[in-house]
Amino acid sequence: MDIEKLKSAVSRFSEMKVLVAGDIVLDEFMYTEIDRVSREAPVFICRYENSERFPGCAGNTAMNVLSLGAKPYPAGIVGRDEDGTHIADRFWNSGMDL
Repeated sequence: MDIEKLKSAVSRFSEMKVLVAGDIVLDEFMYTEIDRVSREAPVFICRYENSERFPGCAGNTAMNVLSLGAKPYPAGIVGRDEDGTHIADRFWNSGMDL
């Protein structure tokens, strides 16, 4: 693909509607500090600092499609629990239709 075709494709992202079908999960990134190394095994004993949660798998893809300017339509199942609510809130607050 030459650069002009690429520029043309990117400029049309805002006109695109993209169906994103797949597993929608919640990714959680936990940040810790290493306290010490365990005496029983060569593993770190860590102290929890904080965490962040983001839509993962197809949810991440939908967020990426949105960030490129296209209109994503996520198709998947989320639970009726705290994690599912968090995913739906992230989608809704980013301007995605559910």
